Amino acid sequence: RGLVTSPSLSPENEHPFGSSLCVGPAMDRQIVRDLFTNTVVAGRTLGRDGEWLAMLEQVGARIAPDRIGAGGQLQE
Repeated sequence: RGLVTSPSLSPENEHPFGSSLCVGPAMDRQIVRDLFTNTVVAGRTLGRDGEWLAMLEQVGARIAPDRIGAGGQLQE
């Protein structure tokens, strides 16, 4: 297991009883992972705070991985 966003929304899934909230949708994990990775790259390029960038890298490494189904589909 890893870090996830919560509460969140999964735009491609419908939920029973009109609920639209979920925990850790794949889309969120991918967006946050990209944000952290690109922030670290930009920060290093600009010579910014190495300690903060290292912390961001460590937290980014703890984001829950994407799950791939038997048919190759991305799973929530």
